[in-house]
Amino acid sequence: LERIAPGIVPLSSLAPSSYSYFPYLDEASQWTADGTEAGGDLRVGGSVWGEGVSLRAHSRIEWKLDGGCKRFEALAGL
Repeated sequence: LERIAPGIVPLSSLAPSSYSYFPYLDEASQWTADGTEAGGDLRVGGSVWGEGVSLRAHSRIEWKLDGGCKRFEALAGL
């Protein structure tokens, strides 16, 4: 992978400050960095992404960035 510009930090490289999963049944699930929970590639619209975060529906994940960012960009896929 090639970085677009210096100083860009993938969110998947940072530890989240909190994560919650609200299952329909008694199942457990974790968020995953740079791949899917099943070990597959991250795919959106036919493209494969080497960096990113994967989590199930009915999940909540938060990062505390402490004001050190000027901009945030994201691509979401279902």
